[in-house]
Amino acid sequence: MPQNQAMTRSLLPDLTASFVVFLVALPLCLGIALASGAPLFAGIVSGVVGGVIIGALSGSALGVSGPAAGLTVIVFGGIAALGWQPFLLATLIAGCIQILAGILRLGTLSYFFPSSVIKGMLSAIGVIIIIKQLPHALGIAGVQNLFQGGFAEALKRIHPGTLLIALSGAALYILIPKLRASKTRFGALLQPSLIVVLAGIALAAFFREISALTLDQASQYVKVPVTDNPKELLVHLTLPDFSQIGNAKVWVIALTIAAVASLETLLSLEATDKLDPKRRISPPNRELFAQGVGNVVCGLAGGLPCTQVIVRSTANMNAGAQSKRSAVFHGLLLLIAVAMIPVALNMIPLSALAVVLIFVGIKLNDLKLYRSIMARGPEEYVPFLATLAAVVATDLLTGVGIGLAVTLVIILFRTFKVAHTMSESEYRGKKRFTIRLSEEMSFLNRGGLVKTFANIPDGAQVEIDGTLCRYMAEDIKDAILDFTIEAQHRGIAVKLDGINLPDSAMPH
Repeated sequence: MPQNQAMTRSLLPDLTASFVVFLVALPLCLGIALASGAPLFAGIVSGVVGGVIIGALSGSALGVSGPAAGLTVIVFGGIAALGWQPFLLATLIAGCIQILAGILRLGTLSYFFPSSVIKGMLSAIGVIIIIKQLPHALGIAGVQNLFQGGFAEALKRIHPGTLLIALSGAALYILIPKLRASKTRFGALLQPSLIVVLAGIALAAFFREISALTLDQASQYVKVPVTDNPKELLVHLTLPDFSQIGNAKVWVIALTIAAVASLETLLSLEATDKLDPKRRISPPNRELFAQGVGNVVCGLAGGLPCTQVIVRSTANMNAGAQSKRSAVFHGLLLLIAVAMIPVALNMIPLSALAVVLIFVGIKLNDLKLYRSIMARGPEEYVPFLATLAAVVATDLLTGVGIGLAVTLVIILFRTFKVAHTMSESEYRGKKRFTIRLSEEMSFLNRGGLVKTFANIPDGAQVEIDGTLCRYMAEDIKDAILDFTIEAQHRGIAVKLDGINLPDSAMPH
């Protein structure tokens, strides 16, 4: 009975929080579909699946799933390369891979990806989102970015009505957080993305009376299916093209979606758990399984791939959610919205959604993030900047690969430098050096050790201390042996401490 009473007491906070998350999610579902080059209805499908199905299966109390900005680059490229229905097949396969990963308990793999590379990837995605949404914000039809076909020529095609909507939306996005009474429930309802969309609808309606500012109904508004009966929505669900199962490109994109979506989910899961006031720990393998089931459904129903999303999860927590029922309720609200008010959704100008997405991109490139990365030194900011630049210049997989390669080079360089230490003193007029080996001496450390040996002056006394070394590769033993032989010809006295070399190999 006490448990039932606790569930009843948390029901009202969960309902309230679900409405707040719904207000955040609705424009983002549409906006991310727009940025991905997918049907806008697909964003709503993904939001519903992320809330209802993934929310029900997940072990995360406060995490909320749906279409994610972090996948827009992959989705856009995948649809361009395959077409929509074959891409849905890739999404379904990605979901199967995630289910298998959950069953095989691979949820800890995210710990092996350096945070600098992940942050660089997300920042690059933010930059790409901004570049791709500027034409929509300015009303320039038919281009993917402002530099396509010439920057000056693109600027001549700016639509004054969409520009005014975009500028008004940007002003609201900046002002609303300053006006919100964030500690009140009413303040939580003042979500900038929703206010920007509502203001865009109002301005677009007003501009219909001014011919120079009137938006084009065919190309500058949201388009979701309008039905007389909610049951008719089922007609608009799109099945994947199973005939493409043998297409290698489908499998490559599926693997990419599975890897990036799983990584983003696990990182969001970890961040959400750290912010949870009750410090609940969410099972990562169960989360991978839930995401996999959700993406299988998205592939079958015509939705975008899902991940757990930190923006919605944070909004859920700040609104006072107590359990995962909030995520489920928000998915149901999205379903009700697309079923009951599709005409209202089609009144949203694309420029208003573009502003929402541009500010998502800006958040992914927060100045605090850059300051934090730069303060950590070159070992953090070099891979971060390399990943960011490479993803923007090439594609996501190539960019992340370059970031990982740069990280590996830095690790190798550090290993080369710090696998041992050397101190210098003087004893009876002779230089005396003590070389202390670290706990792990692999073949990667051989080069640094040989360089140290080469810098020791002739006639010195050298002690090589290996008492702390738990593992010593044969390459390291060979390098020490070679030095002891060389030392005889250079007048260097060598003492080995804690290092066992074969007696037959020792110089006599």
